[in-house]
Amino acid sequence: MDHLDIVELVKQYREIEEKMQLLSLSIEDPIRGEAGVLFHLSKRQESLSSGELCQLLRLSSGRVSIILKSLEHKNLITRSYETEDKRFIRVTLTEQGKLLEKRNEANRNEKVISIIEKLGEKDTVEYIRLRRKKMQILLDMSK
Repeated sequence: MDHLDIVELVKQYREIEEKMQLLSLSIEDPIRGEAGVLFHLSKRQESLSSGELCQLLRLSSGRVSIILKSLEHKNLITRSYETEDKRFIRVTLTEQGKLLEKRNEANRNEKVISIIEKLGEKDTVEYIRLRRKKMQILLDMSK
């Protein structure tokens, strides 16, 4: 298996898992807590409201508030209030937060590479095919 093949397999594997998580269908490798906040902010590449983070992470507003306070204390995010309504908070990654999420992403990819190497190329391709098929079935069922 050459390097380009494994990079493409990682991309496809991660694409499926991320889509499954966003659809609330994946129970494998859930990204929650502080890592989940960093992940979603990085993926969107824009600020998110605390309410949006609650929905994405499937956590209570109280739990998300605790996570955001911790991340802000570590200088990984900034919180800003909407000018017209102080109840709405926008959350943005700092440069330090972006760097940490890049490392987290690399670590997640290393785990995927390890799985792919253990499965082998043929089984990994088949796994990806089956996950796509399952995802489409679940999408069709939700209509």
